[in-house]
Amino acid sequence: MLKEFVKKNKTLASDVGWGFLLLVGSLIVLFLLFAFFPNVKADLKSYLEGHGLFGYFSVMTFGSLPVPFPIDAVFITAFSFYSQKWSLIGLSILASTIGSVASFWIAWSLKEKVQKFTGHRFFVTIKRYFEDYGDYAVLLIGIIPFAAVFDVVCFFAGLFDMDSWRFLVGVIVGRTLHFLLIAFILSVI
Repeated sequence: MLKEFVKKNKTLASDVGWGFLLLVGSLIVLFLLFAFFPNVKADLKSYLEGHGLFGYFSVMTFGSLPVPFPIDAVFITAFSFYSQKWSLIGLSILASTIGSVASFWIAWSLKEKVQKFTGHRFFVTIKRYFEDYGDYAVLLIGIIPFAAVFDVVCFFAGLFDMDSWRFLVGVIVGRTLHFLLIAFILSVI
């Protein structure tokens, strides 16, 4: 199945290269944001220190719902001062997975209303596309740091009846690689 996908998409290597450049660029932008606006990082750090790992878990879970919230910025801030790096990574994976599964089930329960609102033709067109590439979307977009569309992909997975076990495996693997990748880059920098 993966071989067929790669054969169909000859530009996959190019896309991965661009994804890596996007990752590096996003990290640079985040570091510049923290450098030019130190109060953002200080306020976030103050909140996380005041509420501990439970506060971190709550923020990460909420940020994994389909709301515009930068969980990677929270992770990077927490990674800079928490001494238990592996616990932080594990907690991030767990919180992100719980938020993603919640998005999946929220969308699943709203499926009929969304179909009425968007129209049957649009709904079926997007569903067909998601049936072809949904597994790859959950896994690959789940790995890419600062991919705000991951929340939307999780929502679409529930909306278009993706198998819940395949979704869960994709989210866990994708988010594990996601946070390990960011932690590795932060450790090297």
